[in-house]
Amino acid sequence: MLRFLVATAALIVGLQGCKREPTRRDPAAAGPDPWADTVAKAGDPAAKRITRPFLWQADKDGVTTWLFGAVHMGVNAETQLPGYVLERIATAKTFVMEADTADPGLALAMQRADGGSLRADLGPEHWKKLEDEIGAGGAERFDGLKPFMVLAVLAAKDLPLTPPMDAALADRARAAERPIHYLELAADQLAMVDPWINAADIKALLDNRELARSLSGQLIDAYRAGDDQALAAMFDEQTLWLAAGRKPETFPAYLDAVLGKRNRAWIPQLERLHAAGGAFVAVGVGHLVGPSNVLGLLAERGFTITRVTAP
Repeated sequence: MLRFLVATAALIVGLQGCKREPTRRDPAAAGPDPWADTVAKAGDPAAKRITRPFLWQADKDGVTTWLFGAVHMGVNAETQLPGYVLERIATAKTFVMEADTADPGLALAMQRADGGSLRADLGPEHWKKLEDEIGAGGAERFDGLKPFMVLAVLAAKDLPLTPPMDAALADRARAAERPIHYLELAADQLAMVDPWINAADIKALLDNRELARSLSGQLIDAYRAGDDQALAAMFDEQTLWLAAGRKPETFPAYLDAVLGKRNRAWIPQLERLHAAGGAFVAVGVGHLVGPSNVLGLLAERGFTITRVTAP
């Protein structure tokens, strides 16, 4: 189920902006900070400059659009991405990202509407495991939120704590006074994933923490190495998917719901932006190397796709 975690990585950045305060509570009663892990800083061994970024150029009709694959946590954009990646943001006509995390509908989309309780859904044993992971106060804050929220928090907890890459890139675009185009609504992103995630997924992740940490480490290692084949191979990992009681034949439908359908919906928008002068497009790396990926779909539309690994 690494693919499960990789696919939802595209949404984690939207959660980072609100993860510390899903509801307002007394900080002293919130328990230990579940995100108080090592921060990747310049000089740290894990914060070496990436030499083979996930950057492609898509050429058609004499115009170039840049497509960059992001991991939304675990890599520090300012200290680890090559300068030539960041510089292209300022030269592109438009900056494109998946969604606006300031979407006012996002907070409501995170709330459960069925009146249920995560504590009741998990049961005493797994609620205790959740408290052990994020503290009793931390667990309580998620009791009335959708299961996806907890799953994303646990997945993010296994990654080095860094500024969200999407936010850092968007800040660069704003500083360069580039217009920002959003491919979809953040609330719609959650709506796409929500039907596929329930308490069983949280239980599976809590019961297999070492495996989850190992898979997250493999994800970051492959990203830092620029290994697109290793990342693509991760889409077949279904251990946690099966541990949640699901059948393997349902996995392709999940991938198509959270990746394939969204990728196909983005293509007309990207074609219009390209025709208007090109853009710098920053999306989750799974959208560029996973099933029905954006690069392949653009190639089918007559774009010439080239990996860019040097200035």
